[in-house]
Amino acid sequence: MPNASHDIATFSLSNQTSVSISANIRVDSMVFDPDASAYTFTLGESLHVLGRAGIMNNSGHLQNFVNTASCDVGFPGGIYFHGNASAGSQTQFTNDGGHGELGSGFVIFFGNSIAGEAVFVNEPACEAGFLQGGIVVFDDNASAGSAIFINEGGAVNGGGGGSMTFSFTARAGNANSTMHGGAVPGAIGS
Repeated sequence: MPNASHDIATFSLSNQTSVSISANIRVDSMVFDPDASAYTFTLGESLHVLGRAGIMNNSGHLQNFVNTASCDVGFPGGIYFHGNASAGSQTQFTNDGGHGELGSGFVIFFGNSIAGEAVFVNEPACEAGFLQGGIVVFDDNASAGSAIFINEGGAVNGGGGGSMTFSFTARAGNANSTMHGGAVPGAIGS
């Protein structure tokens, strides 16, 4: 995988469709060619999409990004969109719930970046006492675009659900957001 702010990561047809990212990576954009396979990217570290276009999925297949988290001590995986980058269409981002605010999978939009027409699933925290599960954050002038957001409610007594936040002049756009209540007694909704 390329790793420089001007690099474009291009994906085509492949028998190797599971990609694990265990080090911080920076790319200008990610392009899925028309013949590209359906990929699943599992992030244990951070992916910074810095560029003008962001993720361009020309494949007709859903491309999956899983930002992992742990109920043990450790940092989660996450994706940062900068500048005018878009999360694209026919893309899904799953943010695992972990052990609190600094331990759950995340996606953060900065600048004028946009969630596009992607799907985001924010899973609940995995243990009691942690109020936040997976999260999507919109900062600066970022927009949720026409994306779909599913925020799962808490799954354990005293545990929080997935969430999304907007700061500064960030906007919800035409996004569709579903917030689920706690799944068990004493759990906190999203």
